[in-house]
Order: sequence, then structure tokens, then C-alpha cells
Amino acid sequence: MVDLGAIPAGQTARADFAIKNLTRNSVTVYGAKADCGCVTPIGLPMTIGPFVEESLQLNITPSKSIRGQSFLQQASLLLSVDHPQVILTIQGTV
Repeated sequence: MVDLGAIPAGQTARADFAIKNLTRNSVTVYGAKADCGCVTPIGLPMTIGPFVEESLQLNITPSKSIRGQSFLQQASLLLSVDHPQVILTIQGTV
């Protein structure tokens, strides 16, 4: 989980996640499915070699309508292999 702290309403913040491939085969991250349209993955698709760690960036632009409130958003990664679901979590306050 990445805690972005306070984000000004309507502005974009970046959350960086380290993703490590613990398999013997390359894995491709094709996309990310988020709870809302406010989360955007950057730099996908991305292929990660065996036992390699890469950085994955998600941008989040919270709605102005939640000003003064906390948020918790999740994004599920879409992978090239049959793998348990990978969920990334972002939280903060607008």
C-alpha cells in the first residue's frame, strides 16, 4: 500500500510500486483495472524477466467532490500468466 498523504483536489499524484517476478518465465503486465476512472497505469504493457524487479507507476486524480475526505483505491493487475490476483492499494486525503 502506498499512502500519498494530502493531495489537492483535482490534482494528480503518482504512486510507485516495486513489482518482482518470482517465476522462471517472463511475465507481462498488460494493464490495471481500478475501482474508479481516477487511477491510470503508466508505461504498460511491461514485461518483467524471471526474478527481476521493475517499478510500476499509477497516477491518481481524486475527484473534487471528495474534498476533505480520505480515499482508498485499488487496482488489479492484468497479467500474461495464470497467477493469483495482484492488487495494488493507494490511500490518501483530498
